Amino acid sequence: MCEALIKSIELNQKQKGFTVLDIPSAKFINELATFFKEKNIIKVPKYAALVKCSRANDCEPINQDYIFYKAAAICRKLYLSKSKNLGVGSLRSMFSKKQRRGSQPPKAFRSGGKIIRDLVIQLKAKEYIDNYGKNEEEATDHGLYLTRTGRSELDKIAAGLMKK
Repeated sequence: MCEALIKSIELNQKQKGFTVLDIPSAKFINELATFFKEKNIIKVPKYAALVKCSRANDCEPINQDYIFYKAAAICRKLYLSKSKNLGVGSLRSMFSKKQRRGSQPPKAFRSGGKIIRDLVIQLKAKEYIDNYGKNEEEATDHGLYLTRTGRSELDKIAAGLMKK
């Protein structure tokens, strides 16, 4: 009876492409980070081994490739975002972390802005992301968005992951 029920359900067999929404986030971010590293799209800053990602962290990240993973996570957040006001400040809040403070209750601290700003600048230089409000007269929204080339690259990576 279960097999007959399963066969009676219509599946979308005509789907032409896959998007980032079809892939689990951790799997997609890992693949995009390796893509950024192999193609030299993101360059690791000199200070990367010395800084913490947040005030709430005790020490610098253990993984030396954390810059690539952070850039991949930023691209994914911009892909999923419908907001036209998503900027560095919003991204800092999205990557926030709770700090344990002993007997006091934990408190949330925003992520460091320097790393996110540098990654946004590098992704803008490669034309993966851009600003909404280029002219102050035309646009009132001044957030970041994923460009057409950036969106197509992310969709290609998602399609490649679905084929594996």
